[in-house]
Amino acid sequence: MVKKRIIKAIPLNFVQSSFGVSSHSLKYSNTFRNTNIHLPNVNQQNEINNKKRVSIIYMHGLFGSSDNFRLTNKLLVEKFHINVDLFSLDIRNHGSSPHSKEISLKHIEKDLQYFIERIVLNNKKEKEPNSKIILVGHSLGGKSNMLYALNNPSLVDGLVCIDVSPSCYVGVHNHDSKFEAMIGASTLFDNPKTTKNDIDKKMQEFNLNKGERLYLMNNLIENDKKKFQWRVNVDTLRENQDKLLSFPKISTKKQFDKKVLFIGGGDSHYLKKPFRDSIHTFFPNHEINLIPQTSHFCFAEKTKPFNEILYLYLKNIINK
Repeated sequence: MVKKRIIKAIPLNFVQSSFGVSSHSLKYSNTFRNTNIHLPNVNQQNEINNKKRVSIIYMHGLFGSSDNFRLTNKLLVEKFHINVDLFSLDIRNHGSSPHSKEISLKHIEKDLQYFIERIVLNNKKEKEPNSKIILVGHSLGGKSNMLYALNNPSLVDGLVCIDVSPSCYVGVHNHDSKFEAMIGASTLFDNPKTTKNDIDKKMQEFNLNKGERLYLMNNLIENDKKKFQWRVNVDTLRENQDKLLSFPKISTKKQFDKKVLFIGGGDSHYLKKPFRDSIHTFFPNHEINLIPQTSHFCFAEKTKPFNEILYLYLKNIINK
């Protein structure tokens, strides 16, 4: 019998600023409300090590969460007839992950490294025979995955980067209006009668389109006092915006030579020609696929073509 498991909403902030193991990292398995969602069971993994085991790990973008790939996960579970684990992770300062004053691509990469070693590899440094790890990431998550793949090429079998390249976008893109809108909206939070409609109207003052406002408002939660608050760490993300828009300096001799898929929005600027030189430098064996009439959020705007492109790539990597 084929075993398929979706592991959703896993906090990724397992690592303290010193990169030591966080003392509370093992408590997260108690936070899941859906009984079908669980951390991998070590014994279950060992029972099927003689078969092909594939781990697909999703990393969301700035202001996103593990929920972003819920529909894609559902599709893959229906299509794949192998032992596959689908991990959708929350980056530090996002979703259900703890807040930290420190965040950069290197911090996120170290968090991911710890997660893979502890959960996917079961406290080992190498993969089991017939096992594969595939990383899928949007924007900030894609950058973090690229950094991990470049530093750990033997552990990564496939890499999908959604509307992002290993480039520095400082001075080209910024999220100032989004941060200002979130901070502006937070002035309404003290009033317990504030509604989401009130927050939406407030955010319109900062020239965000409807899609951008809805995306940000996915981060609204109610606290114990029944008042709204942002679950993302707005202040820290804003202070470190340039770190997240850049890409660490890496020797051009360091390359990931396995097949890499870049999926982008046809109307987005993140994968335009000026940003493709870095792709050629670090990922010589790559494919770029742009979805017409979509923005930076191509995976949500046209789910069918996106999922088809993703599925064909994953199928090819898995069947190798």
